[in-house]
Amino acid sequence: MEDNKNLNSEEIEQMSATPVTQEADVYKETGVESIGSSVDSSVGLDETAVTADEPLEVTVEATAEITAETTAEPSVSAHSVADGTTAPGYAYFSSLDEERREKLRRKREIRRLSNATAIPLIGFDIVGFVVALILQIFLIVLLGQDRTEELLRDPDFNYLFSGFFSIIYLLFPFLLINKMTGIKLKSTVAFGRCRFSKAISAIMLGFGVIAVSQYASSYFSLVLENILGRPVVNPAPEYGTGVVSWIINLVCVGLIPAVMEEFAFRGVILGTTRKFTSDGLSILINATLFSMFHGNIHQIPFTFALGLYLSYITVYTGSVVPAMVVHGVNNSLAVVLSMLTDSASGLAQTVISVSYYVILLLVGILGLIIFINSDKDPLRLSKERSEDAKTVAGDYFSSAGFIIFAIMTFISVLDVQYGLTSKIIEKM
Repeated sequence: MEDNKNLNSEEIEQMSATPVTQEADVYKETGVESIGSSVDSSVGLDETAVTADEPLEVTVEATAEITAETTAEPSVSAHSVADGTTAPGYAYFSSLDEERREKLRRKREIRRLSNATAIPLIGFDIVGFVVALILQIFLIVLLGQDRTEELLRDPDFNYLFSGFFSIIYLLFPFLLINKMTGIKLKSTVAFGRCRFSKAISAIMLGFGVIAVSQYASSYFSLVLENILGRPVVNPAPEYGTGVVSWIINLVCVGLIPAVMEEFAFRGVILGTTRKFTSDGLSILINATLFSMFHGNIHQIPFTFALGLYLSYITVYTGSVVPAMVVHGVNNSLAVVLSMLTDSASGLAQTVISVSYYVILLLVGILGLIIFINSDKDPLRLSKERSEDAKTVAGDYFSSAGFIIFAIMTFISVLDVQYGLTSKIIEKM
C-alpha cells in the first residue's frame, strides 16, 4: 500500500458535501463545529487552495491527526443530548466522583472525631488504674501492708484521693481532643454570659429532671431484675462521720467531680462535636458517652437523661456554668441524703426520701413554668448541618475508639454486677 494517495477534485467535493446532520448537535455540544473545520484546521489548508485542476495530496499521517482531533472530544450519549437533562458525560461522572470523595472525606472526619472523643475516655480508666496501683505500691513500701489496707478502707482517704486525682483524670486526657482535632480549647468550652432568668429557670428545671430520672432508674432496675432473675447491684457509697467527713464528701464527691465532668463532657466533648455535626446529634452523642462513662447499669436511665438535659441547657444558655450547678447540686444532695438516711430509722428514712423527691419535683415544675414563659421557643436547636443524622451517627459509633470504649464499659458493668474483680483477687 502506498504512503500517499491522490484524490481528484470531484472526490474532494463529494466528501465535503457528505451530510452530517445526525451528529450536528453532538459536535455542537462538544465544541466541534464540523468535520470539515477539523480537517481544515488539522491539515492547514484553505478551501481556496483546492481547485479542480490540482489534485489534493493527503498523507496517512494527516488522516490519523484528523481522526484523533475528531475523536478526542468527550462522548455524549444521544439520549442525554436530546432531552437536555444531563451535562456532557465527563462532567456528569466527574460530579459523581466529587460527591463520593466528599462523602468519604466526611466519613473520615466523623471517625476522627469519634476516636478523638473516645481515646480520652479510655485513657481515663487506664490512667486511674495506673495511678491507683502506683499509690498502693508506694504506701505498702512506706507504711507496710497492714497499715496500707487499713488506710484504703478509710472513706475519707478514698474520697480525698479520688477527688484530687479526678482533676488529673478528667483534665489532661481530655486536652488530647483539642490536639487531635486541631480545635482550640477556648472555642469548645462555653463560658459565655447568659440571661440570669434563663439560667435560673434552666437550673430549677434541672432539679425536676433529676427527680424524674432517678425514679426512672429505680423502675428500670425492677424490670431488669425480673428479666435477669437476680437483683441489680447498685454499690452504695460509704461515708465517714463528723464535720470533717461532711466537708470532704461535699467537696470531693459533690463539687470537684461535677465541675470536672462538666468541663470534660459539656465543655470539651460537646463543644467539639458541635463543630462537626448538628446540635441535636451532638447532644445525643454526649448523653450516650456520659451514661457509658459511669459504667453502672442501674444508673443508665438516670445518667442518660441527665446527660441529655445538661447538654441541652449548655447549648441553650451558651454556657457550661448552669450544667455545672445542676450537676454539683445533684451530687451534693445525694451525699446529704445518703448521710441522713444512714443515721435515721426506717420511718425517718422514708420521710426523708419522699420529702427529697417532692421538693425536687416542685422546684422543677416552677422552673418549667418560668422556662416556658421566658422563651416561646425553648426547644430550638441549630440546624446548620443538613446531612443524614443516621449516617453521621453510624460513622461515629462504628469507629475503632468508640468500639474499644464500649467493650471496656461492658466489662465494667459486668464487674459491678457480678464482682469479677473481687473473684479474681480471691483466686489469686
